[in-house]
Amino acid sequence: MDSDDYNFFVSSFGQQGVGLAADFDGDYDVDLADFAILRANYTGAASSPLPAPGTSVPEPTSLCLLALGGVALIRKRRKNS
Repeated sequence: MDSDDYNFFVSSFGQQGVGLAADFDGDYDVDLADFAILRANYTGAASSPLPAPGTSVPEPTSLCLLALGGVALIRKRRKNS
């Protein structure tokens, strides 16, 4: 469990119903029992979708050239078949 789960819990605390994202114990309501489960399993911040600092990020031009090369190889292979 991470900060995304905590945000789900905070935004839906006190709600009742089926399919609540923060209903960790499956009793169809978000209450202190769900908070106990969240607290026991909390691991910290959610992982970032962005690359880690210091890692290389491919430039858009490089990606386009690689894609064009791949398309050219596919077309050449189809013509030879």
